[in-house]
Parts: sequence; C-alpha cells; structure tokens
Amino acid sequence: MKPKFRAYSETNKDMVSWGNLLNLNVSNIFRNPEMCGMVLMQSTGLHDKYGVEIFEGDILKIKDSRLAVYVVEWHRNKFMWVLRYQKDKNQYFPFYNISGPFLEDLEMLGNIYENPELWEVVE
Repeated sequence: MKPKFRAYSETNKDMVSWGNLLNLNVSNIFRNPEMCGMVLMQSTGLHDKYGVEIFEGDILKIKDSRLAVYVVEWHRNKFMWVLRYQKDKNQYFPFYNISGPFLEDLEMLGNIYENPELWEVVE
C-alpha cells in the first residue's frame, strides 16, 4: 500500500484531497504542517461499506452491540490505528481487530474537523 494523505486547511476550513495536496508545496506541508495551517491525516487503507476510504480523524459508526460511534486515531505508543469510543474517550481497540459483520456494517459519518458535532457525546 502506498501512503496516501489528505489535509484539513485550518485557514480555508476545508479538506484538501491527495490529488490537490500533490499540487501544493508538499515538502513544506509534510515537514511542518502546522506552519502551513494544515492538519495531515493518513489513509488507513480500509474502506467503509459504501467504498469510502477511511482516514485518520474520520468518525465511524459500527453496528455492534451498542451501535457505537468511534473516531480513527493513530496510537503513537502502540504504532497502530485504533478506534476510540465516543462515550468513553479512554476506551479504544485496534482497528485491525475489526472483521466479519463489523467490517461489513462500518460506515463513515464524517470527520472531526468538518463535523465536530458528530463526535460530541450524546447522552
């Protein structure tokens, strides 16, 4: 799998696709994205049930025992993708652990930058 990224432009408040990122000064964006007003997100290489590519920062709904909402994060200490549970931010599990019916029902709802309201805990 070739690494693939997208970025959220904090200046323009919009998502910059991989193709458009390649048209920008990529070396500056990858060296110091904060200085460029960008938040970089890497693709997990996985897709939801509709074929939408899943990136870091995406908010996912999984039809499991609780119809739960998770956010995709890179866990630096464990060096792997994890899903962090919306109602208990301390609870997460490895993204590679998803298989079978869970993966078939995985749906990308949005991302934490463009749709932060989806990540707020709903009581």
